[in-house]
Amino acid sequence: MLFLCIVAHAAYSLIVIFILFGLIERLGFCAVSVSRWFRARECRDEPGPAKALPVPAPSVCVQLPMFNERAVATRSIAAACSLRWPHEAFEVQVLDDSTEPDVVAMVDAAAASWRARGVRCEVIRRAWRGGYKAGALEHGRKQTSAEFLALFDADFVPNDDFLLRTVPSFFGADGEPLEDLALVQGQWAHLNALDSLLTLSQSLSLDDHHSSQMVWRSAMIGFVNFTGTAGVWRAAAIERAGGWRAASLVEDCELSFRVLFAGYRTAFVEVPVPAELPASLAAYKAQQRRWTFGWAQLIRLHGAQLLFSYRCPVLKKVHLCYHMCLSVQWPLWMAWQLAVPWLAWYKLFFFKTDEPGLVYMAPILLHMTVSTLVACVALGRGYTTQLRQRTSAGAPVLVPLLLLRVVPAAIVAAGMLPHQCYAWVEGLLTTTEAEFETTPKSGAGGAPEPPTGDPTDHPTDGAKCAISGDAACHPYNGGVAAAGLAAQREARPRAQWQAERGPATAAGRFARVP
Repeated sequence: MLFLCIVAHAAYSLIVIFILFGLIERLGFCAVSVSRWFRARECRDEPGPAKALPVPAPSVCVQLPMFNERAVATRSIAAACSLRWPHEAFEVQVLDDSTEPDVVAMVDAAAASWRARGVRCEVIRRAWRGGYKAGALEHGRKQTSAEFLALFDADFVPNDDFLLRTVPSFFGADGEPLEDLALVQGQWAHLNALDSLLTLSQSLSLDDHHSSQMVWRSAMIGFVNFTGTAGVWRAAAIERAGGWRAASLVEDCELSFRVLFAGYRTAFVEVPVPAELPASLAAYKAQQRRWTFGWAQLIRLHGAQLLFSYRCPVLKKVHLCYHMCLSVQWPLWMAWQLAVPWLAWYKLFFFKTDEPGLVYMAPILLHMTVSTLVACVALGRGYTTQLRQRTSAGAPVLVPLLLLRVVPAAIVAAGMLPHQCYAWVEGLLTTTEAEFETTPKSGAGGAPEPPTGDPTDHPTDGAKCAISGDAACHPYNGGVAAAGLAAQREARPRAQWQAERGPATAAGRFARVP
């Protein structure tokens, strides 16, 4: 029994350490946000020089990996082709590994319709689906000479200004490239968060991750992992790190750490990209298994290199180890949950009080409370539109709804514990390439209206396209002279174009341009 007591409390102690790191990130996010708020006020009083893109504009290739995405393929292609960027420096790659003939025909038709409107939209297929998503991205990367690669999963629907708000982060105020910056990760938003308790619970964990954790990591240690979508990569950084690999089911995070080891930094910007949350339990379990399985593989692949070979300040290395090992919490929680009944029966708890359970639960409850409050304050305003579509009650309903979503989130996490623990152990022990199971999508959130009218009525060259949008811009890819874009932005005070762009979220005013 003594051995059981020691092992169980060792697992609990490690859980508490993870909780402490999480609290540091969330309280650190609050400190960073307050600091940026004061700096934003100073910028309004004394606007600094605007950041300008170089002339000519850097080339961008938008990559859309997909596999039998019947419900969202057309919408995904439409959103990508509608991104505003100079026409001569813009292309779209539809990396389609579909095997169903009707889906193949659907993708071909959608791409052809956008090519007829003047957008360079190419469908790229492989004879063999080797490497799954990573293999498709690597295959597409080798067929473009673009300087930057923007990636979106099929269920993501970026706003047309996504590139205009992310690519400038790769350049300094003087337009000089920041060569050490490999990735700019955008923020996930949700198309169907209020559809069910399951989607509502998912929105909390993702909001927490894409507000407090990402902002703090970007600001303090200069590293965030790529989330597989809604981000822009410097193509040269991927090349230097060895390209995409299918060694882990989280190929995005695996590449992120290799890029880190190659000497690059990565950054997060609060530019929201709406996406569909898994609407069924089966879809959610498939997604979570892939993530947990992949992170366990990542520990096996790169844990030793991070711990012993990678050179960086001690505190940064400690946080990076915490970052890489977050999935270890699943087996720790499983061990603690299995031990609790025995500890209670034999009265082996360390804390000799009338209610030891409350003492042991205190750190967990504190973490849940802080995470929920931070996520609600940071991103709560983003749910206003969805709520208005369902009720006219407004804020009196929204605030308690967002706060109380911690209840279904806790229930779902507890129910998923055995599933996640098994996936983690399986990932740690699997040394061969594992099958990449795509998350099923339903097309929730609707699809944008397709462009109408004669494409020749909209200029694709020589028009000016401001950051805030211009009526003369090509509505399909923003068509147009980089000189005009840079000149218009440079001619306006920073405070003016920031006001025109407007905050995308409650925390948007604190968005950092590296």
